[in-house]
Amino acid sequence: MEIDLGDITAELYHVESPHSEDCVCILIRQERVLFIGDAVGVDYYNNCFLDKEKLRSLITSIEGFDFDICVMGHAEPMSKDNILHIMHSLLERQENV
Repeated sequence: MEIDLGDITAELYHVESPHSEDCVCILIRQERVLFIGDAVGVDYYNNCFLDKEKLRSLITSIEGFDFDICVMGHAEPMSKDNILHIMHSLLERQENV
């Protein structure tokens, strides 16, 4: 879905996420910013479970977006490289558990 905000268009994408079934990322191409909210978080409705397959799917989605800055729900904005590094590190920790 796209929302025309005048000089800026917000592109909304439903992505698979370990946090919830209704995760939506918002890409502002003109600003090269991606908003992901709490997409990287655990599933609080399922005993804080982290689904590794859903995290892998989210990583693939994030890698496919063309952006420079990522805005998360509870952290400072960061670069694409940084958010992907965090997500890969989280995946590696879960695979070693």
